[in-house]
Parts: sequence; C-alpha cells; structure tokens
Amino acid sequence: MFKKELIQLIIIIFLLTISCTSQSDGKSENIKETAVTSFSADRIHFGSKGNPLNGLIISWRGLNNSQHKIRWGYTDSYEKGIFSVSGKELLIGYAGQEISDGYLFNYTFPDNLKPESILYYSIYDGLNWCENNTFKTSKDPLSKNFTFLVGGDIQHNMDVWNYATNKIVNTYDDIDFILQTGDFVDNPYKIEQWNNIFKKGEVYLKKFLEYKTIGNHDLDGSNIFLEQFTMPENKKWWSFEFGDVLFINLLSNIDFYSSDGSEQSQQYQWLLKQLQNSTKKWKVVLFHRPFFCPDSYGEEMHPYFDTIWKAFDDYGVDVIFNGHMHYYMRTKPINRNISINSPVAKYGSNKDQGRLEIITGNMGSGDYDNKTNLQGFATPIPWYIEKGFMRVHYIKVAVEENKISIYALNRDNILFDEIVLEK
Repeated sequence: MFKKELIQLIIIIFLLTISCTSQSDGKSENIKETAVTSFSADRIHFGSKGNPLNGLIISWRGLNNSQHKIRWGYTDSYEKGIFSVSGKELLIGYAGQEISDGYLFNYTFPDNLKPESILYYSIYDGLNWCENNTFKTSKDPLSKNFTFLVGGDIQHNMDVWNYATNKIVNTYDDIDFILQTGDFVDNPYKIEQWNNIFKKGEVYLKKFLEYKTIGNHDLDGSNIFLEQFTMPENKKWWSFEFGDVLFINLLSNIDFYSSDGSEQSQQYQWLLKQLQNSTKKWKVVLFHRPFFCPDSYGEEMHPYFDTIWKAFDDYGVDVIFNGHMHYYMRTKPINRNISINSPVAKYGSNKDQGRLEIITGNMGSGDYDNKTNLQGFATPIPWYIEKGFMRVHYIKVAVEENKISIYALNRDNILFDEIVLEK
C-alpha cells in the first residue's frame, strides 16, 4: 500500500512540475470550462500603477493561497532577491453561482527600474520554481522617442488572437508598452474564455506591458475584469505621462454611470483637470466606444458631444484610439467647434485644426481581411471617414519629438495605412 501511495505522490508532483513549466504550443484546442484544478502558476501578465517604468506590476494565477514567491534581477542569478507574495481568491460566475478560479498574485517592482534592461524572473508556486522568464523594461519615461502598439476587441477567435500575437512577439523587441482598446473577453463570467485568452496569448502577455481600457463585454455588470488587471489610479479612468505625451484613458461604458450621472460628472471634471494642467506637446486619449462610426453603435457616445468631445476640441487632443467596432477606421480631421458636419483642413492641436479618431477593433473579434478601402462599409460613406478596412489588424505608433507616425498593419505585419502628425 505504501508503495502504491508513493507512486501516486510522484505522479502528482510530476504533473504539477509539467504544468509549471509548460508553454503555449500555438495549437488551436480550446480549454474546457471547469474550475481550476491542475495548473501551478499561469496567466502571467504585466500592468502598471503609473508609467511603464515606475509602478510596474507582474500578476499571475495560482492553484491555492500557499505562499508564492518571485525572484528577479538583471541577470539570471536573480540578484535582487526573493520576495513572498500573498494571493487573493478569484471568483468567476453569475451572482450566486460563482466558483473559485484560483488565486491572483501581484508583485510590484520598485520604482526607478533600469530602462531598456532585461529583467530575469521566476515564480515559486508553493512547490516548484517555474521556468525562468524575461521581460524588457521600457525606455526612460523622459525619452521623447518611443514606440507603442494599439489594438483590441479579441473576444471570439482564439486562432486569430494566437496567430496575431505570435507574429507581434516574433517581430518586436523595442515596444515600450501596448494600449488595449477593450473587449478582452466576450463574457467575463465564463472561465473558459479567460483560460483561452491567456493560453493563446501567453507569450505575448508575458513579453509586453499592456494598459487596458474597459470594454462593454469586459464589464457586463461584474468586477472580474477590474480585479484581474492593474491600471493606474482608480482603474476606471486614468492617465500617465511618457516623454512629451499625456496619455488619458476614459470609461465609455454606461455600466459605471450612476442613475444621477454623478460618476460621469466626476470623470468629466477629472478629464478637464488633466487637459487643463498638462504642458505636454501631445495628447492621446483611449476609450472603448467611438464617437464617430458608421454603424448604429455610432450614436452611443453622442450624448457626450457637448462635454467629453468638446473638451477634446477645446484643449487640442491629437489622437483618440477606440475599439468596439470590429474593423479599422481612420477619420478626417474633426473639430466640432468649427463644423459638426464637415472636416477641417488639417490635423493638429491648434484652434482651427482637428482631432484624429482611429478605431482599432479586431485582434480576434472577426476572421476577415477585405482588401480594399471601405469594402464592406455601408453606403453612403459618412463625411468623417478617411480610411476603413474590415480586417484583422493592430497599430504601431512611433513617437518622436516633433512627430507621431501611425502605422496600421494586418495580421502578417503588412502595412495597409499610415499617417504622420507633425508639430
């Protein structure tokens, strides 16, 4: 009997070790929707409470609340030390039907990390040290030259998500951070969707720091999304500065608006303060639902033309990134202080110049690649659309002191649209 029990124990330890060291193989199998039972340390991803270098946080999921640890350093000797981390239980499911999805662990790196450096780290799951991983820190936050990516609306097609993220991982080693435009999952109550999204994007999520805005599918009346991801400030709306750019994220979901509108009012007043107090040359805003799009969803933000959008015009916001619509769309220069039904002559932040809105909403929400500009868009084409493509894509943004270059690329990293803003 003792021998049999010993063999069973060895098998369990072996399986846990495999789980701890396993990596995504790129295959397209789905993960069965069950409560967590066999993983060790997974769902590794990065967030930040501040800018990309100060406030960096690594998060992961564990099987139980045994004392997890992380060791890290600038070499594979982990010279910065070993640190204990406590977990918080994740509960996923509809109200009254929640099941445990393991425990979430967060470790905050110290401020003033070395810029453009490789961090070596390994996680202890209570039984084993998992494989060594690396993460490259961003440029110095004072640098006026940096690069980031933008994309969102993953939701449905895990094969597309897996393919696109693997292409990005194999292409870039100089990305300072990523802006995610919302709808990370389709239904936040479904464990299967969380399992799939993390598994199929595993290497990507381990490699890059993502700032996420909240999509309507992410929220859906629950706090599951907010509990899993780190964002600056209050998580609902936030900002950070990098180089000569002010980045602002807004909440465009009605779910957080109280019946008297007080939360919307708080957000609006906060937005005004951010814009009024900023001395940065460039202003970039991120939120999920777009003001301008040719579908029925296009009217969802119209009640805020005289508040939120007017603030963009009044304070010269340069670029607005949205998701929600499962395609790429770039507007002509828009300034509603000058005209509500025609574009102005030039993009820019001066009083007579206009905003650039870009919808980037397909990193997995649809598996299609229409070839020509505006193919698949309803006619007549609205006055504000400059370019539109129904295809899987993401955006690369290169910031320099006097210009911002924006490149739209398909799932194979082939350029299909670009624009340069100069000041």
